[in-house]
This record gives sequence, structure tokens and C-alpha cells, in this order.
Amino acid sequence: MKLCFYLNISFCRWEEKIQKVQDEAKSMAQDILALYAARDAIKRAPCAPDGPEFKKFEGKINLLVNSRCQIFPFVNSRNIFFP
Repeated sequence: MKLCFYLNISFCRWEEKIQKVQDEAKSMAQDILALYAARDAIKRAPCAPDGPEFKKFEGKINLLVNSRCQIFPFVNSRNIFFP
């Protein structure tokens, strides 16, 4: 901070902001590493294969999506940037 007496005050504020962002980025990185370490430590059994109930649900979702696509059909437009 001794440089602040000799340099423009806006430069010193800029350096303080840079330091604050660096500290926050380091804190976020530490949080992410801790999250991944915790997720890696958890062991669980794999998910069960899809059963008949899921197949029935999936069929209803596909029917709904297909009916919406017929109501609002997608029309591919001409690309003006890459002919």
C-alpha cells in the first residue's frame, strides 16, 4: 500500500479490486475441490435398469413432445452467414 502514496489513486483501487477477485476465485476453486472430494468419497449402488413404469412414462412424454412438434413445426431457415 506504500505505492498508493506515489501513484494515482485509481491505480491503487484497481490493484485492490484485482486482489479481491483473485481471492474470491481462489475461494471458489477451494469450494469446488471440496465438493468434488466429497462427491468422490460417497459410494452408492448403481441405478436399477428401467422398468415397465419408466417405459410407460417415457411413452407419454414422447407422445406429448411429438404432438407439440406437430402444432409448432420447426422450419429450418436459410443460413445467411454461411451459404
